[in-house]
Amino acid sequence: MAKNANKPTHVSKGDTLFEDLGFPPEEAAVMRLKVRLHAELLKVIAKKKLTPKQVERILDMQQPNVSKLIKGDLSRTSSDRLTKYLRLLGQQVNVTVKKAPLLLKRIGHSMKESRGVKSVRRAKAAIFSGYNSHPETSRSSR
Repeated sequence: MAKNANKPTHVSKGDTLFEDLGFPPEEAAVMRLKVRLHAELLKVIAKKKLTPKQVERILDMQQPNVSKLIKGDLSRTSSDRLTKYLRLLGQQVNVTVKKAPLLLKRIGHSMKESRGVKSVRRAKAAIFSGYNSHPETSRSSR
């Protein structure tokens, strides 16, 4: 077995993970926001040493939804809802907006159309459901 057989061929650093997976910059920004809000939510829950039952009561959620939230299933959770949950846990959420480092120009058609709407939707569903598959490597037809 070669020494570098398990070595990754590409490592995403910083905020480029979703772009590296092929998402348009606009969608990647939304996903990054959700992931950051979720990470903060988990930090607060851990810091306060809340049990799932306490989280259920504080956030006024049913147990299966608390479980999904804690496990990271964000497929049906909006950034608005995550912000609300953080507020219910006594946190203040501030958003900083800055100029994007690179402005992509679109000529003649949207990036969604060029990537394929179905593949973008499938990739989003895979990321937010915890399924580790990239849409372009799985050839399932829908």
